[in-house]
Amino acid sequence: MLQEVNDNIPSELKILKSIKKISADTTNKEFMLQSDLKVIDFDKFSKKYAHKFKIPILPKTVDGLYISKNDEWTFIEFKNGSIKTVDIYRKIYDSLIMLVEMGYLTWENCRNNAQYIVVYNENEYGEKYLECRKEQNNLKIQSHIRSLAKQPRKLFDLKNLNGYLVNKTSTLTQIEFQAQFIDLKEKEEMRYLE
Repeated sequence: MLQEVNDNIPSELKILKSIKKISADTTNKEFMLQSDLKVIDFDKFSKKYAHKFKIPILPKTVDGLYISKNDEWTFIEFKNGSIKTVDIYRKIYDSLIMLVEMGYLTWENCRNNAQYIVVYNENEYGEKYLECRKEQNNLKIQSHIRSLAKQPRKLFDLKNLNGYLVNKTSTLTQIEFQAQFIDLKEKEEMRYLE
């Protein structure tokens, strides 16, 4: 996240961590991505929120939040293993409710300037969900064709949230997220620093 953006966000949101650390899978002791791009550690924000409002149970949250210079809010959830659609929905709902209640966003901002990206491990999840053949080459070919056609895979019925809670949603593999989000944001930040 650009320093200029970080300087202008509320103090409760100034909890930055690298995507690498945010994407950590503690169960399998691995990182889904290796990027040093900074995002807001939304799990820590939920602890601050719960403490402030004396809520005994922590709300479910997305893993990270990236705010761009043009005020686009990108909520990011990393899934390295099993995924339940109800959890994916609950995480964005709770995350947005906290930000709206704190006065950092309005529902109109959410619908116009927010996106929700679920990043998943295709090797762990993609085959099971799509009931694809197990040959890795078929998965690679399908992913390549989708990228050429610019037709992202829409899992978990996230498209139902478009225009209702957020402006747009995406489900991306680690490789797709690296190319379509991280690489672009890193270049944008480098240009800004020059």
